[in-house]
Amino acid sequence: MKSLYFKFPSKVESVAFFLFCAVTTLIFIFVYGGANYLSSLSETPYNIQFNWERDIPFIPQWIIIYFSLNLLTLIPLFVINLVEIIRLGLNYIVATLIAGFCFIIFPAKMAFARPDSVEQFQFLFNLLHTYDKPYNLAPSLHITFSAITLLFLIQKNSIGAKVIFVFWFLAMCLSVLFTHQHHFIDVVTGSILALLVFKLSHSKFGDNIAHKLSK
Repeated sequence: MKSLYFKFPSKVESVAFFLFCAVTTLIFIFVYGGANYLSSLSETPYNIQFNWERDIPFIPQWIIIYFSLNLLTLIPLFVINLVEIIRLGLNYIVATLIAGFCFIIFPAKMAFARPDSVEQFQFLFNLLHTYDKPYNLAPSLHITFSAITLLFLIQKNSIGAKVIFVFWFLAMCLSVLFTHQHHFIDVVTGSILALLVFKLSHSKFGDNIAHKLSK
């Protein structure tokens, strides 16, 4: 049975990967931070929580899964080739810009109040809350980045590896709910955004851009 596909990246692939990481981070800081600020000025932010979501418990241990996004987004470097790395980077950038636009025109605020203290995981929640305010909800970029990464990873791997990555993504979806960082609609719209951007990057238009940038 075919196992997890793994390769050592070339120097060009590594440079391209970390260059896109740097560019995406800069765009994310500007767009996400700016949208957070503008949403905080809204006098009537939307409440997008379903009634049944009020019963979702706060489970602080899920913050570990939440932060596993950092590991998940590193794995493609050891799986996909240069053209796909460029596609992946463009996916992150385009998704961030689209989500930022959505945050601005549809300002929403998290319905759950943030806990004052969390035993054992206070450091992680403090780290999260220093840059992530209770706005910028739909679509969830946390889920969008997770889904985009998943879509690139499952193309190259066996059934067993695909199952692992899918369960990882599902756990990521649960983590944003159990840590009260997002609502259900954020997860759905974040997943839809990821699929749309992924499809665009693998269209004829996206294919031409990726191959031109790889030369």
